Amino acid sequence: MGDTVLDLVAARAAEVERSGRIPEDVLGELRGLGLNRLMLPVELGGGAAPPLELIETVERIAAVDGSTGW
Repeated sequence: MGDTVLDLVAARAAEVERSGRIPEDVLGELRGLGLNRLMLPVELGGGAAPPLELIETVERIAAVDGSTGW
C-alpha cells in the first residue's frame, strides 16, 4: 500500500470522525488497491495473500485512522 493512500486516509480522518462514514473516494482507493479481495484465491480475482498480509495492511491503515482501519 502506497503512502498516497495513507495520506488520503489521514486527510479525511476528521470527516470520518464527524460523519461516522468512510468517504466514497477513500473506499474507492482502498478497493482499487484490491484490499477487499486481498485474501481471495487468484481464481476468484483475489490476491491470494496470507492472513498476516491482510492484518499488516489493516494495521497500517488503522495507525493513520482507526475508524477507517476498523
